[in-house]
Amino acid sequence: MTLLVFSSDVNEKTGVTGEFGGRAGDRIDLLHRIMGSLGNSLEVEQMCDALVSALVPDFADWAAVDLAQAVFSGDPLPTLEGPWPSHGRMGAVRTARGLRVDLRARDRAISRTPEFWRSRQVRMNRAFLTPDLTALTRGATEEAEFLRTVLPKEARSEIVAPLFTNDGLMGVLSVARRAGAQPFDEEDLKLVQEILPKASLNLNNAWRYAREYRTAVSLQRSLLPRTFATITSAEIGGTYVAAGAGRGVSGDWYDVIPLSSFRTAFVVGDVVGHGLGATALMGRLRTAVQSFADLDLDPQELLSRLDDLVGRMSAERESVGGRADDGVTGTTCLYAVYDPVSRHCLMASAGHPAPAVVRPDGTVQFIDLDPGPPLGVCSAPFEMTDVELAAGSVLALYTDGLLREHEQGSEGVNVLRRQLAQVVSVAGVGLQEASRDIVAAMLPTIPEDDAALLLARTRELPATDMVHRDLAADESVVAEARNLVVGQLAAWGLEDLAFTAEIVASELVTNAIRHADGPIAMRLLHDGIVICEVTDASNTQPRMRRARSTEENGRGLYIVAQLARRWGCRYGRRGKTIWAELT
Repeated sequence: MTLLVFSSDVNEKTGVTGEFGGRAGDRIDLLHRIMGSLGNSLEVEQMCDALVSALVPDFADWAAVDLAQAVFSGDPLPTLEGPWPSHGRMGAVRTARGLRVDLRARDRAISRTPEFWRSRQVRMNRAFLTPDLTALTRGATEEAEFLRTVLPKEARSEIVAPLFTNDGLMGVLSVARRAGAQPFDEEDLKLVQEILPKASLNLNNAWRYAREYRTAVSLQRSLLPRTFATITSAEIGGTYVAAGAGRGVSGDWYDVIPLSSFRTAFVVGDVVGHGLGATALMGRLRTAVQSFADLDLDPQELLSRLDDLVGRMSAERESVGGRADDGVTGTTCLYAVYDPVSRHCLMASAGHPAPAVVRPDGTVQFIDLDPGPPLGVCSAPFEMTDVELAAGSVLALYTDGLLREHEQGSEGVNVLRRQLAQVVSVAGVGLQEASRDIVAAMLPTIPEDDAALLLARTRELPATDMVHRDLAADESVVAEARNLVVGQLAAWGLEDLAFTAEIVASELVTNAIRHADGPIAMRLLHDGIVICEVTDASNTQPRMRRARSTEENGRGLYIVAQLARRWGCRYGRRGKTIWAELT
């Protein structure tokens, strides 16, 4: 349980604040002021502060609101077991006579807590005391223990009342008057009973919002990569931070997608908007990006297809509800593909901020790219940028929420530049830890917007782990290709794989010679697995089929699929490459 304790101003001359009791009209005015102070805020601390500020000093010398931790976290609320003390009434009036024994017994407990009474201003102090609220319904002993823990020792008249709805017990409202003040009476109890439903309803709304917020955050985090597998092309680290509960979860995301031939796609995106609608759209887009990436599309082509998809989804929302009423107003995305063989990184942006690169010497540079419009806005083509990265460079992709706290001019970019230079270059610090440190340094405790940061330290495939050979488009070179495979696998100490790799290479080269045009090339790559590639100048689509028993041809790709862990085809600016992974 989180205990919110509020203390208030006290009249030093008389020890009494305000004329408690008073005329009926004064009580009605006080009730109106208190009810008006509750408002419709979903900020729990602000709501409690307003309530006790209205109660003190016009109604009591001291007031406190004790809330279950579930109100803040959205967890299930504790239940009210049995009737409330004092014969099940909504509140309990306690006189000085009934408290004298308790006051003597709680002196030692009070001495270990802050002296809230002496403050001259209304203030809030969160004390991490954990009395069980439900224990108040079980008997006088637990009730007295709660009073000893919460109330000041100067209190001589008190009202303790539960804050609950059908969903459960949210907390307890306690008010007290000290010696010399007019004790609480039945009229005061009635006034508190009038306050309770409104205060309980507001707290219940805040709890329901916290529950929905927690659901959205859980959904958001479940859609992000939880761990990063060891990959050839880069060391990876990423951090996502949700916005404060008052704003709602947005649709920021990042992803790392292994591609063929040890290449890797790095993705970061931002669905502009808040709530479950933005989170759900983010999940759909991440799945779509993974599907498009599996086709080995260039960045600009992938964003074009994603742009069409977002346009169709917007049209669907408008056709169902008459308008796009889910709070989603736009989507940005950056897609980059890094090749550890060439050390080139191809990237394209749909309205997303340009990534930064930390060079091996520690200098930080923001890549100069031409971002296209956000997804779903128009059908304009996207420009692709080609950047060569030295091995050991760190590519930093992020969402604009990371810079939102530094919006004046280029301050956010400068802060990110300094953080990258300071944190990423520190020896012994992994990128996962570095990403957390950078986000923590750039964002407040409760950020205004979601933020995501993805860091990738590039690697280079050694020249000893690859071999390339140009081949003539003649069937006589098939034997040459087989000999090349057998000899290279022997050099790598992988003789056991030679028979399988020889068959795969033979089928791929034969297909390229028979069904493609122009010269062909074969490449072997090795890093834990062996990849055999055959490139030709044709753009025809290879298709695997099951040949009939009477056919002499048509079994090449079927044999490759049976022997390889996986295989596929990607298209370049000139021709295509068929690849197969062997273990």
